[in-house]
Amino acid sequence: TEPLVQKQLLSSSSQGQRGRTTMGSGSSTPRPKEPKSKTKSKSYKFHYFDAKGRGEVVRLAFILAGLDFDDVRHTIEDWTNMRQTGEYTGPFSQLPWLELEDGTTISQSRAILRLVAREGGFDGDTNLDAAKADEVTDAVEDIKDDFIDSILEKDEEKKASLQADFWDTKLPTRLSQLETLLEANNG
Repeated sequence: TEPLVQKQLLSSSSQGQRGRTTMGSGSSTPRPKEPKSKTKSKSYKFHYFDAKGRGEVVRLAFILAGLDFDDVRHTIEDWTNMRQTGEYTGPFSQLPWLELEDGTTISQSRAILRLVAREGGFDGDTNLDAAKADEVTDAVEDIKDDFIDSILEKDEEKKASLQADFWDTKLPTRLSQLETLLEANNG
């Protein structure tokens, strides 16, 4: 016998174009979507360590977007004390996190960055524009991740190899790819 969930999925699906199975009512017309609205927040508190790290790109995005924000910088000692005393430390008890004026909090640097981009109007007019912006953001994150891997490596020989690979191969390749993407999009 088929599990109940599988039966429900099979009974609620219908055949779409080219034999594809579509879920739901079988209608190929998507529900109309309301335009996404901004948060209406007039103040933002951005919490991160007193360092650049994952927070610096968010800080720069706030500045480029012209959005006022409180740059709340925590020392390691502060952060440790906050966590030990049970003081609120964001949704996942990690930095960075963002607090809106209504008390809503958002964690994860990329989620915060994307919110700031939307609030500042940097995500374009269409879903495709937003996806293209995400594409570049994620490519830059890949560069940053490779760089961080190269500087945090403990084994000095491996560290030297990772750094050489980053500066000689990975970074030039990715920058060239980004430049090609920029040129292809009239940038």
